[in-house]
Amino acid sequence: MIVEWFTLWIGQKTVGFLVKTIISEEFFKDLVKDYAKDFFKNIFNNAVTAPFKQEPLQKAVIMALTRIFASDAAAVKGSLQT
Repeated sequence: MIVEWFTLWIGQKTVGFLVKTIISEEFFKDLVKDYAKDFFKNIFNNAVTAPFKQEPLQKAVIMALTRIFASDAAAVKGSLQT
């Protein structure tokens, strides 16, 4: 009974010590600093590269050309019928 209690107490103290040293204030400061750095890097990267992505531009050009040619085709068709 005493041996189990002593083993449990030693284990608890060891885990407590390791957790205190691993999760210290410096660890949290570094963690927050890294998170903030990655967060702002991703925001900046998205803000700079998003306007130059090709897919949205290609879709817009296709839609514009489709509208132009559809209106021209309707005008030609209308002039031929009259």
